[in-house]
Amino acid sequence: MKSISVNDLSRPAPIIEKAKSYVIDPRINESYKLVNLLLSNGVDVYRIFEEVNIDGLNIPAGGFYIEYSDQIYEILKKVSSETLVQPVHLSKPLDSANMKKVSLKRIGIYQRFYGGNMEEGWTKLVLEEFSFPYTQVRDQSIKTGELDKLVDLIIFPDDPLPYITGENIEEELSKRFKRPFKLPPIPPEYRSGIGSDGLEKLREYLNKGGEILTMGQAAELFTIGLKLPLKDLTEDVTDPNQFLCPGSLLNVEIDTNHPLGFGMPRRAYVLLTDKPVLEIIPSHFNENFRVVAWYPEQNILRSGWLIGEKLLSRKPALVEASVGRGKGYIYAFRPIFRGQTRGTFKLFFNALYRYVEV
Repeated sequence: MKSISVNDLSRPAPIIEKAKSYVIDPRINESYKLVNLLLSNGVDVYRIFEEVNIDGLNIPAGGFYIEYSDQIYEILKKVSSETLVQPVHLSKPLDSANMKKVSLKRIGIYQRFYGGNMEEGWTKLVLEEFSFPYTQVRDQSIKTGELDKLVDLIIFPDDPLPYITGENIEEELSKRFKRPFKLPPIPPEYRSGIGSDGLEKLREYLNKGGEILTMGQAAELFTIGLKLPLKDLTEDVTDPNQFLCPGSLLNVEIDTNHPLGFGMPRRAYVLLTDKPVLEIIPSHFNENFRVVAWYPEQNILRSGWLIGEKLLSRKPALVEASVGRGKGYIYAFRPIFRGQTRGTFKLFFNALYRYVEV
């Protein structure tokens, strides 16, 4: 067998030609950076809410659409070269497709003071890498009840509820380390937490149309703090022989026709570290919950270590909850864990856009 020496592994530069319109593939992570750069340059971007076939190409639901103009053509050439994403050239406009105009939500990231949260830093890094602008949100912005004037959506990275509220931290740490834990005498000016009053302000924020996104253990904000009809089943697990998932890749199925699932395959892998395992409690308000990703009935483990598969069977991994006029996006896994779980970045990115009928 003849071997060939390869000296250059760089991706080829995109070829941008003049066309009637363009589509950007939603299955590529870097497509979202391309879209964000287009939006920051004042380009009108639309999202296709259905699968379409044009010029012999099958475009899945969630594709981004741009109409041609001389100015847009020059901008597209520039930002495509930065992201190395190749847009699809179309010979005619998609006049009959179900499309909505895209804009970025005003994104906020909650930053607690006590101890710091490593996942917060990784979240910022991923947002910056993909050109999502964001605002840092601290306790006072929530406690004033005017969060809606600052952001449309606030992200709570993986964190137990006591670290967010600043209450019962010693109890949480004692449970985590399985021994009594005593905090050092921290001066009041160096403490943080939104408290029970802050939780009520977040409820008001949701009722006014705000949105909250939680990752991993921060789901406790909904299950315990805001008391939605959701339960973390691991709260009842006292023996690791009943359930243990210390950072494993698990199989999930995804509703790819839901806007949160755009660009994803129907089957994917997610990273779960211990908890949560969600269950929607039967009530008269179950229509307010939409399950976007869920675990299959069996054969859930893809890679790693899992004891107690039955606890996960057919349970939701990603839930969209309607609360008042607002939305909650509850990721019962780590979608951007340390900037490494790139297979689930799109599930996170899709929550950061808003859409307007055209």
